[in-house]
Formats: sequence, C-alpha cells, structure tokens
Amino acid sequence: MTRRSVDWQAVTAKLLAMRHALEDLQLIGVDLGWWEQPQASGDRTDVPSERIKALAVERILILVVDLAVDINNHVAAAVLREVADDYKLTFPLAAKAGMISRELADKLAPSAGTRNILVHQYLDVDPHRIVLAASLAVEQYGDYVRQVQAYVQNKSGGR
Repeated sequence: MTRRSVDWQAVTAKLLAMRHALEDLQLIGVDLGWWEQPQASGDRTDVPSERIKALAVERILILVVDLAVDINNHVAAAVLREVADDYKLTFPLAAKAGMISRELADKLAPSAGTRNILVHQYLDVDPHRIVLAASLAVEQYGDYVRQVQAYVQNKSGGR
C-alpha cells in the first residue's frame, strides 16, 4: 500500500454531515415513547407519518455509520497503512490510529451490525430496537464527532 496523507477537508466535511444527521435524529424526536401509544389498529407504523419517520430514522442510522466507517478507513490507511474489510473492524483501527478512545470504539463497533441489518433487511426489525439504536447513536456518535474533531484539530494544525 502506498503512503498517502489524510485529506483533512474530506474528514471535516464528513464530520459536518454526521453532525447534521445526528441533529436530524434529535429533530425527529427519537425517544422510547415514540412507539408507546398505539393507534386504533394497534400499530403506530400503520400511520403514514410514523412509517415515514421510521424510514428516516433507519436511513440516518445507515448514513451515520457509513460516514464513520469512511473516516475510520481513510485515516487508518494514511496513518497505519491498514484498512478493514469489515465495518465493525474499522472502529478498533480508529482507536489504534489515536482518533478515538478504545472505549468509544468498543461501544460503536456493534452499530455496524445494526447498519447491516437495516441495509440488507435481514429481518423484520423491531421498532423499539431502532429507537434504542437511534438514541444511542445521538449520544455515542456525538462523542465520536467530538473526539475526531479534536484529532483533526490536533493533527492538521487547526485547518
């Protein structure tokens, strides 16, 4: 693998996109109470606005994980000369590169599995599981954005 440098502008642009996606999750109002009050049919997903909200949440979760994986592999390739061929394995690489803490990497790695379930529609996903994943994403990926932003500031000279 040839040596390449980190494209700080690309990393910063992806962090901004991730921050916006996380803000969108908050605007949607993702919380566990979202699914608690069934409609007459007994299933909130029978209401078109709720189905649209659920699809938006799923798409945002996929986007956030994809952005993180792109950042992880890009930095790992430049700094460590390593890339992962599995989404989950990019998080330990990000920690190894010093971009995020090992603790955060361990928390975020399972989100790759959630992303795969959503993308490939492996099974009928429990809406409560998606709401929980979204709530965790706001918190944990918020930490990711802060840690990676600090790394970028430190390594890029504030560019």
